[in-house]
Amino acid sequence: MKSTRLFAAALLLAGGAVAFSTAPAYAEEPTNEKVCENFDTGHLSANDQEEFTAYAPEGYLIAEICVKAGSANQGDGPHYIVVDPPAESYTFSHPSGKEISHYSVRYVKDTHTTPPSTPVHTDPAGGGDGGGKHSEAPKGGGEQLAETGFDNGWLLFAGLGAMALGGAIAAPRIAAAKRR
Repeated sequence: MKSTRLFAAALLLAGGAVAFSTAPAYAEEPTNEKVCENFDTGHLSANDQEEFTAYAPEGYLIAEICVKAGSANQGDGPHYIVVDPPAESYTFSHPSGKEISHYSVRYVKDTHTTPPSTPVHTDPAGGGDGGGKHSEAPKGGGEQLAETGFDNGWLLFAGLGAMALGGAIAAPRIAAAKRR
């Protein structure tokens, strides 16, 4: 009986050691909250304007904008704006009123538009929008999963704990069955 309990305790300790020795591999990297998240456009310049209008590329709508102005140390870090309902263009500024150092835009596909029946002629020079990156198609395709905050790293700990508990419960029964 002592050997069975000793085996169960050793199994429990080994499971815990394995679980906690792998914990650093699942640790999240610290986020840099001093700059905007990259979204679909990456970081774009607003040319130090206090107010700026972003335009969605054809077939997309603006769903969210991150705008950064001033120093995060002074409380002027990234500010996130959810555009609800999503729009083709959106004029924004930082709540501090300071000049915008950079911004980033998240797009969603426009499901309510139909393709034009006649070809659209575009100006090869950029169409008067300054030729900025905000008129390019999104890099990520605009289709991103919702950020739920679910981190499945805890599943490893729960699974190993369940195995250790099962071993601790089953070991005495297995030992008793072998003695019969």
